Amino acid sequence: MSQMQAGWYPDPMSSGTSVVRYWDGTRWTQHVQAAPEQPAAPPTGSTDQQTAPYGVAPTAPEPTAPGSSSPPTQPPPAAYPFGTDPHAGPPPVAPGQPPVGGYPPQPYPGQPYAGQPYPGSPYPPAPYPGAPPFGTPWANPRDFTPDGERLSGWWRRFGAYVIDGLITGLLGFLIGMPWWRRIVSAYIEFINASIDAAEQGGQAPDPQSFADQVRPELSVVVVIAIVIGFVYHVGFLRWRAATPGKMALGLKVRLRDAPGPLSWSTVLMRWLGQNIASLFSLIPLVGSLAALYTPLDGLWPLWDPHRQAIHDKIAKTNVVRTR
Repeated sequence: MSQMQAGWYPDPMSSGTSVVRYWDGTRWTQHVQAAPEQPAAPPTGSTDQQTAPYGVAPTAPEPTAPGSSSPPTQPPPAAYPFGTDPHAGPPPVAPGQPPVGGYPPQPYPGQPYAGQPYPGSPYPPAPYPGAPPFGTPWANPRDFTPDGERLSGWWRRFGAYVIDGLITGLLGFLIGMPWWRRIVSAYIEFINASIDAAEQGGQAPDPQSFADQVRPELSVVVVIAIVIGFVYHVGFLRWRAATPGKMALGLKVRLRDAPGPLSWSTVLMRWLGQNIASLFSLIPLVGSLAALYTPLDGLWPLWDPHRQAIHDKIAKTNVVRTR
């Protein structure tokens, strides 16, 4: 069979003749369009001419000798990629061999129709409605809230925690400066007394007596830190759903199951879940055990399926990204 030149032909994949498809000389492409209107039928007695494929010039009939009774030679039938029948399929091939023109494009998993262009086409694949842009990697459901808002990673949360800690620590130090001076002064006296006792061979000062001496000042400093942290975190979460550290890194806090502002009860439960160790730090022995809760709470999002810390689970919240 001779090689057909490229052009527009009646679509062999359509049941009607109102659609034409472009043949690139090797195979059918994905480019289709409405067939142009056919010219009106020739008047009676005129020589019928078979219409050539779209884009192919018709063959002129051979002239006949004057007075000849033989009918004029008809032009050869129009040729289609697979014979003279526009709806004919490709010829049979041997088992294991590809069909004429190659295999048709295959849809990717989940695609409801084969919208992929032929190889080498400048046109991008046509995704199904609502599909992500072509080339977008599959998203991990662990990275999103149930309604699709992206969750923060652990390192970004840790960075916000450091920023907030520096801010509240500086505020606590400035407000508690008088008590810090007493603590530092008592510590210096304890160190000097220990050095003098070592040089002169005397009795060293009792560490327990030093701890009892600075305990009142330390209690005041801890209370100041708790109050500042409470006002800072509860106030900003209720007002902006994010502390300055979270805002600086593009984060905010929301309920896991519903977006929107946080209620007072949610904010208070979240703060209590995050600072319960601080509330018990003033109690001997119990405070030492409670100190293990803070790092455990901070590391919990690393293995939690919803990327929640313990205090997030208590308040039913998530930390999400805003940019």
